[in-house]
Amino acid sequence: MAKAIRYVKSRAGVLYYERRVPKSVTDNPDAFRAYFNSAPTFRCSLKTKSQSEALRRAAAVSKKFDLLVAAALGSDAVQSTSSDSAKRSKMPLTDVSPDLLSEISEEFSLNTIGPWQHQFILSQQDTRAREELARMANERELDAEKWSESLAEPGFRSTNPKFEAPIQTAEAYAMHKGINAPQGSAALSLLAVAIREGTLAGEAAVDDLLSGHSRLPILLKTTRANRSTSAERGLTLRDAVEQYTSERSLNPKTKREAFSYLAIFEEAVGNKRLSDIERRDFHSFIEFIKQKPIGGKSQGSIEREISPRTVKKKMSLMSSAIEHAISKDRFIGPNPAKNIKVDNLINQQDKAIMPAKRPFNVGELNLLFQHSWFSGCASESQDLLAGRVRLSDSRFWVPIVALFTGCRAAELGGLMLNEVHLEDAHPHIHVRDNVYRTTKKGYARFVPILDGLRAIGFDEYVSRVRAKGADRLFPDWVLPKSTKEYEKRDTPWSNAKIIRAFNRTVIQ
Repeated sequence: MAKAIRYVKSRAGVLYYERRVPKSVTDNPDAFRAYFNSAPTFRCSLKTKSQSEALRRAAAVSKKFDLLVAAALGSDAVQSTSSDSAKRSKMPLTDVSPDLLSEISEEFSLNTIGPWQHQFILSQQDTRAREELARMANERELDAEKWSESLAEPGFRSTNPKFEAPIQTAEAYAMHKGINAPQGSAALSLLAVAIREGTLAGEAAVDDLLSGHSRLPILLKTTRANRSTSAERGLTLRDAVEQYTSERSLNPKTKREAFSYLAIFEEAVGNKRLSDIERRDFHSFIEFIKQKPIGGKSQGSIEREISPRTVKKKMSLMSSAIEHAISKDRFIGPNPAKNIKVDNLINQQDKAIMPAKRPFNVGELNLLFQHSWFSGCASESQDLLAGRVRLSDSRFWVPIVALFTGCRAAELGGLMLNEVHLEDAHPHIHVRDNVYRTTKKGYARFVPILDGLRAIGFDEYVSRVRAKGADRLFPDWVLPKSTKEYEKRDTPWSNAKIIRAFNRTVIQ
């Protein structure tokens, strides 16, 4: 699921999955046409406005996408992927058995009816939820013929990922669950039959729900089962946070923050079971945080009340952990940490104490670039004294490149020379994840290299650095600590000596 999140987009409030088709597929016109209709972007509506439900569905769509890519690259890729996945996890392949087939059938039945039940419950008191249920029902009616074709005809294979046939779903399911069901085997056919039966049972339950028949028995059956499971497991908030941080692809900083916030919650409220936590517990959590001032621990740091933005971040992580438990059917909602109005509980910070961040104005920039780093210093070591020595290292170029590109500190600190394209028809910098750091939200982008930057010698600087055999644009930008995990985060790049000197000395 973690991999799928980055491909979830929103349009008019409805969430959808969007992903570029790999070049290895587009380079093969026949396969590209057969599996992706020659469309360079794979796009599939997730048919929901609920973020948690969209993320759950996105994981399944992501598996479909991987399967289509594997099929386009050759049937052997699909079969080997299943065994390779099992080898990577060091787990033996699971053989198909009657019990497993029953479990799979029930799983697909509940997965089919589940979103409809959830939306039906919400619609009882919420007008927008009622409208969304009507939209879902209308779209289902429009798609009924295509769904019927994909479900009812054995041997059918769909080229439209929205209407995947059971055999295609079975291939993806076997691959990702580590089931011993290679292509062409009877085991794979049995999986497809179980998936078809479960999906059809779920669709029949949806029909009953929408037509007004057997609503109460359908809802009570699965709701009671989920409550029983939740009670037996006695899932606590700590359990939920541990599962969330271990099962999601989070960066080390976010994981540390999650457990830090959990410790504060337990100090204020205790380690409660999710079923026992109420909204007022999170109000108590916020009040507890509010009483602890922050800052004032180092020279120049101002002691102040915590900001609403910081509290929202803490609440968001706690809420996400609970939402993750709900999405995994480990806890039946509602989520007590969701939609709490933090701004009503925390005072906005006094602007006189903590003024809002703002960009430099033109006059300030003109003063800034009169500093000896840019206008000439006494020597390489006496860079704060005015003189005739012109710096040509990171001290000069980092602020200049930041001004002309708008790149953040970590983006520049980890920028590699092979991401600087001066020889291109449109000279640019390719900002993307690399071995030195990640980018914000994993987004890659192209930043034009302006003529003004080149006019002051940027091309010559790049040539000098390349001639020295460096792999980064600013090789003298040294981190205060050096481990791969540490380097990939923003904080160490921003805390490096050059940035501290610029912020604390040059700007002052």
